[in-house]
Amino acid sequence: MIRDVAGLLRALQEAEAQQLDKASITHAPTIGEMYEGLTEAILGKLIPGAADLRVVSGFVEDASGGLSGQIDSMLVSGKGRRIPHTRHFKWPVKDVIAVLEVKKRLFSSEMVEAHRQLKDVLDRYWRYVEQSEGLTFDVEPALYAYGQITGRVAPDRKDLEKLPFHLEMIYRALVVEQISPIRIIFGYSGFTSEFTFRQGFCRLIKRHVMKGGFGASFLPNLIVCGQYSLVKLNGYPYMPRMQGEWWPLIASSKENPLIFLLELIWTRLSYRLAMPEWFDADLSIEALAPLLAARATTKGGKMGWEYLEKRISKSSLEQKVEPREWEPHIVSLYQFTVVNALCREGALPLDHPSLVDLTGDENVELQELFEKRLIARNGDNLVLLTRRCRCVIMPKEGYVVGDDSSGRLTAWVMKRLKNRDTEST
Repeated sequence: MIRDVAGLLRALQEAEAQQLDKASITHAPTIGEMYEGLTEAILGKLIPGAADLRVVSGFVEDASGGLSGQIDSMLVSGKGRRIPHTRHFKWPVKDVIAVLEVKKRLFSSEMVEAHRQLKDVLDRYWRYVEQSEGLTFDVEPALYAYGQITGRVAPDRKDLEKLPFHLEMIYRALVVEQISPIRIIFGYSGFTSEFTFRQGFCRLIKRHVMKGGFGASFLPNLIVCGQYSLVKLNGYPYMPRMQGEWWPLIASSKENPLIFLLELIWTRLSYRLAMPEWFDADLSIEALAPLLAARATTKGGKMGWEYLEKRISKSSLEQKVEPREWEPHIVSLYQFTVVNALCREGALPLDHPSLVDLTGDENVELQELFEKRLIARNGDNLVLLTRRCRCVIMPKEGYVVGDDSSGRLTAWVMKRLKNRDTEST
């Protein structure tokens, strides 16, 4: 369903963009305003009807009254102040959900300019957090993302500094990503292929590595250039698995960019309001090509992030990618028994009877559950890394385990049963 919604919006966007191109306007500020207006209109259609949200343009206002540069489009809640005799607003940073910088043509120089603008919004948001006494957040989404990315149980905040430095910084980055405004660069044209888009972004990163403002938390959540996207894999909703000490952070895609815009914004909104059932239960999986992995490090007394580029040939990127659907984990009887016991008990000591080998090599089988991000060690216990784990025995697949917090496992089971009913008639 989410693909259908994104497809309809994309068709509308492309049709309107063609009309803008035919307008024969050469005045650069007017051209910019035309494309900003189009983006604002599309963004407005992404908001659930019952939500107390608006799409505006203007300036982000921090706690001391300071203003950001002019923001092309903002998704906001609460109340702002209209700037007299304009359509623009001043909006409190605490009520800004997402900010978009819009570019008719996007190349490296435009990315740098837009990044600087978005970073300023992030800086203002964190000054608001630091200056607000008694401000608290429910960071459960960040803790869950940490577990899925690292394969470890998120520590108590007081124990953060006991973590290895690269893990501590991932934890802190994920909290920043969860609660700060979503930051998006939206270009209508520019780089002519996914390959050159990736190259341009990596050149930009290389010029700024270990410099202020280009750490993992500062990079935009989404960069769109025509039909191509660069997506941050920060757990909201995309959760990669760490590779050694490296966090796969940025990936590219040639799928409809509005799918990613929907996913990012609706995932954030799901933390504050009820979303359509079909959004959570959607089984489609976006095709992503890994681009940049990140690792927090200290060099010469300085703390920062280093990046590792994943190079993929142009021909490989241009190959057609078949659509995929989310699937749960098919497990052995022993693994099913362990997970089922954890669902009942919450935690199991390593010497618990349920962990006694049923098949021949429990160490290998437990390791597979660790790698699947289903379980983790927490001291002398095994615990679940899922939010709402469910165990199901299916007629064809056998022993099935999955996280049903999004409703995906239920949707997958119902689809399989419906298909089998159809096949039997």
